[in-house]
Amino acid sequence: MISSRINKFLKRDNAFLIQKEANRMRNELVIDCPDRIVQLLGWTDQYDDDYYWVVACKEKVELHSCVGGFVRLKNRLSGFHYYQMENNWRMSHLPMDQVLEEVKNKGIILK
Repeated sequence: MISSRINKFLKRDNAFLIQKEANRMRNELVIDCPDRIVQLLGWTDQYDDDYYWVVACKEKVELHSCVGGFVRLKNRLSGFHYYQMENNWRMSHLPMDQVLEEVKNKGIILK
């Protein structure tokens, strides 16, 4: 009984921390674990009682385990260079309406 309460508390606490990170970096360009630049869309917990980051890559939407993290680019690059990278991203990747349509088609619930 007590261990199930602790597990529920820890799950809720982890979800709070993940939500905090997602809110801080939502729709920003970040570097993920395999050293690629992706756009962080949010997170989900609808699969296998685990947490996943939802990211937009060049031509698709992917799920990444929340075990790994990201390197935030927005505050590491100068404002000019970050916005230049963001403009290049918009010109060479899927438009946001297509990304959100793919999220909807895959049935992913963004948080």
